[in-house]
Parts: sequence; structure tokens; C-alpha cells
Amino acid sequence: MHTINPAVLASVGEELLEQDVRLLSTYSQALTQQQLIRMLTIFVNAKEGMRSSPIPQLPLELAVLELVQ
Repeated sequence: MHTINPAVLASVGEELLEQDVRLLSTYSQALTQQQLIRMLTIFVNAKEGMRSSPIPQLPLELAVLELVQ
């Protein structure tokens, strides 16, 4: 299993808070690189969708549902 350097995660184009980097670092111990990338992509897309959605929390809720499937 690969671990992902938090500095690499921070370079994906989104500003990550220090606590986010710590959390992702912890999850990188239990998840594969592909799983982490999928999660980040889903949440980045949800964040973008929140800007234009008439119900701002809906894209985030849908992202969570997509991840738990």
C-alpha cells in the first residue's frame, strides 16, 4: 500500500487546511491511492457544484451518498 505525502495532496489545486492534510494523512494509511484520489475528486466536484446549486448543500450530500455506495 502506498502512502501519500500531504504536500502532494496540497498541490492538487485546492487549498487544504492543515487539519484536512492531517486527516488525509491518516486515511492514506488505510486507503489506496486510487480511493483517496476518487474521494478528493468527488468532493472537489461537489464544492464546485455548491457554487451554482439552488440548494447549496445538495451537491455535498450527493457526494457523500456516492462515496458510501
